[in-house]
Amino acid sequence: DPHDMRDIRRFVRKELKMSSMTPYPIVPKCCRLVLAGGVEKLFTMRGKVPPIRRSNIENLSLSRRIDTTKAQKELKFHHRVSLEKAVSEIVKWYQKEGLI
Repeated sequence: DPHDMRDIRRFVRKELKMSSMTPYPIVPKCCRLVLAGGVEKLFTMRGKVPPIRRSNIENLSLSRRIDTTKAQKELKFHHRVSLEKAVSEIVKWYQKEGLI
């Protein structure tokens, strides 16, 4: 089954026992693009490398789908655990290692 990044975030929040509420304000894409464009222009005018560019926002705003169909067909790959179980195991490992 294909998943997107929202699924992964939901699985991580569930494993960390976090509320389902977004911990940060939602800023519309058009506003993010205007802000990033302004930052990019300002830094470029001053001869500095901008910390963020419009292209970064465009790239991050793309819908990311996680799908193993191609790997199944070409490599005969079949996952043994669900994405939710895999995320759970990864989060537990990070906790055990003291990384979160």
